[in-house]
Amino acid sequence: TVASTGQGVAELWGELGRHRVFQEEQGHLDRRRARRLEEELRTIVTRRLEQHADSLSTSASYDSVRSAMIERRLDPYQAADEILDGMAG
Repeated sequence: TVASTGQGVAELWGELGRHRVFQEEQGHLDRRRARRLEEELRTIVTRRLEQHADSLSTSASYDSVRSAMIERRLDPYQAADEILDGMAG
């Protein structure tokens, strides 16, 4: 295309339209949209879990689990499991 004259713009626009039709017919656009939605969902869930974890870190049960871990009655994985079990129930 030539910006100053507009030459080739119509041809480019036509090619873009044909490419879009091809993408739709092959299902590429639907798959790309689905991937974007999945990523958005994962981001939202992660953000909300982080917010919930932050609120749990100030609870008495968190302090109890943390103390048990520091005193080596629980390892960090066991402590995390206890905290996560508390989130679920």
